[in-house]
Amino acid sequence: TIRDYVIDQLLGQGGMGIVYRAVHTHLKRHVAIKVLSPGLLNSAEAVTRFRRETATLGCLVHPHIVQAFDAGVENGLHYLVMELVDGENLSDVVRRRGPLPIPEACELVCQVATGLQFAWERGIVHRDIKPSNLMLTEGSGRQAGLVKILDLGLATALERSEEASSESEAPTITGQVMGTPDYMAPEQCRDSRVVDIRTDIYSLGATFYKLLTGEAPFSRLSGLAPLQKLAAITANDPEPICLRRPDVPEALGAIVHRMLAKRPEDRFGIPADVSAALAPYCSAVRESAGSVRPESGLHSVKTETKAAAVGVKTETKPQPASWKFLLVAGMSLSVVMLIGIVLTVMMNRESETLVTEAGPGGVLSPSDAVVPATVLTDSHSAETVSASIDNETAASSNIQQSLRRIEELHGKVLKLGERIYAVDLNNTAVTDEDLKYLSVFPELEGVLLEHTPVSIKGIRSLPRTVFRVDIGGTKIGDDDCAELAAISNLRRITFYHTPLTDLGVKRLCSNKSLEQITLQDAEITDRSIASFLELEQLELLTLNFCHSLTAAAISQLSSLRHVRFLHLAGTSVDRSALTALVTGCPLVELGLSSCPNVNDEAVLCLLKCHTLETVYLDNTPVTTEGLLQLKALPALQCLYLRQNPRVNVPELRSSLTERVRIVNSW
Repeated sequence: TIRDYVIDQLLGQGGMGIVYRAVHTHLKRHVAIKVLSPGLLNSAEAVTRFRRETATLGCLVHPHIVQAFDAGVENGLHYLVMELVDGENLSDVVRRRGPLPIPEACELVCQVATGLQFAWERGIVHRDIKPSNLMLTEGSGRQAGLVKILDLGLATALERSEEASSESEAPTITGQVMGTPDYMAPEQCRDSRVVDIRTDIYSLGATFYKLLTGEAPFSRLSGLAPLQKLAAITANDPEPICLRRPDVPEALGAIVHRMLAKRPEDRFGIPADVSAALAPYCSAVRESAGSVRPESGLHSVKTETKAAAVGVKTETKPQPASWKFLLVAGMSLSVVMLIGIVLTVMMNRESETLVTEAGPGGVLSPSDAVVPATVLTDSHSAETVSASIDNETAASSNIQQSLRRIEELHGKVLKLGERIYAVDLNNTAVTDEDLKYLSVFPELEGVLLEHTPVSIKGIRSLPRTVFRVDIGGTKIGDDDCAELAAISNLRRITFYHTPLTDLGVKRLCSNKSLEQITLQDAEITDRSIASFLELEQLELLTLNFCHSLTAAAISQLSSLRHVRFLHLAGTSVDRSALTALVTGCPLVELGLSSCPNVNDEAVLCLLKCHTLETVYLDNTPVTTEGLLQLKALPALQCLYLRQNPRVNVPELRSSLTERVRIVNSW
């Protein structure tokens, strides 16, 4: 046994770890437990890599990424408790079935790209994407299986992959080269530390090539020694895929070879671009098998982008509140069909259901459904659902359902169960009239409405259970803030790209129950600081790129004794202001990206904040020498250092304690 888990079966063993099946003694849930191989317990590097895997998986919850439930050390044994995935890896799938049908291969790659996009948005690059690290779950009835990414974020220098089933898929190490030769990008062959998300796109392209042809792009170089093979991969282009499989359309072949481009800048920029390019080729399998890829995120993570002098992204900041929900993308709210609106519904409990059924003319009337009909305009997914299509019912974990535009559904429409906690309507054409239908969700807590045409009228109509609204980029402004503040249950509000002024902030802060305020590009001045200081329950404050705020005014925020999350990207905050802030606020997370005055001397001030866990220092003039001072921070867990040319990241990593994760790529 390990803690509350009783081991009942050995699942696999590799050079890095051993994987067992186990059952939780109280929950009676079967899980997979990975333990670090006993022979590596004395290897500091192996322990560090194992802990890095646990930390990475712990912050990623997504349908296409294997989920971590628990981790720790028991009697000197390092262990990681993960979701137990029933199925087979894609390497075994291809070995058993041969080259896959084109729509199916495209769909599987889209699912992987979705998971990679989610991870990348949180600063994580996999570095070892290959068929044996991609598990296909068992399908149910008409429902196809779901791809799960394994070993996400694991540095594989010491590992012989537990899922690898052929010598060609065993990882290698040569100097700083880490990965699996058949699936490694040229830049990774030269130095595995010099990678970004485009490296994963190359590896996914090589995987795609194998799914379509049954062979990796350079598998015919198997007679070469590892170093020779790496050199050949770096110097040569793969054989055109149409020569190995003539029925691959020319346009699809171009997508594959763009993913396999030698130069990173010639590939797709992000995994979402891959998904978009492949979408036209996936329709057949989605309609016939019900397989679908979800949208990129489970938890709403705001990527705060500002066109600074060097044009870099700044912070990728997760909200501290731990909402529990799952994405279901692509619905409109009204009984009337609203083609083009994309609604993301998030939910999470096992008792929740999704039901699809036919309605007269393809649209349910209120008398036909317990909730107003919702018409899908894109794909969606659910973790635990009950689906009914054409009177055939299937219920299991990870059921995937594909329903597209109403014209393609032949009268099938979606009904939702009640346990919906948040809806994401960002960048849609949703109207005030649509919002009234949210009243059917008695447990709704949050609504995301950025860049929509809604007005304060629609916000007032939201259910009283809603305590979070995101309304950046809407027409809601200063004149509406008094009415916003009058919503007694409002606790968290986000304004991105909204010209809010001091007047609006003053009106908004008349609601003394506010716990979180997020502003970006607001036209506020030092006068707004006094309004914030009146909020005794404030826990999170974001003032990114509020350029008119002075450092002296920012220092006054030190009086906010409950603020734990403070983001000041692109402001004039300096050493003096930081000294006041870290002394007065019990900060856990501090965002200082693109702050020109945050230098090594300013970093020294952070040592006074013993609660600080995460610091964003992207695009700041800090140096390696200055950052080495942070070794003295007892709680530090994560440093964001993207676009920092004066920082030697490898040197910094080797000097900081193993618990500190450094994110230096987008």
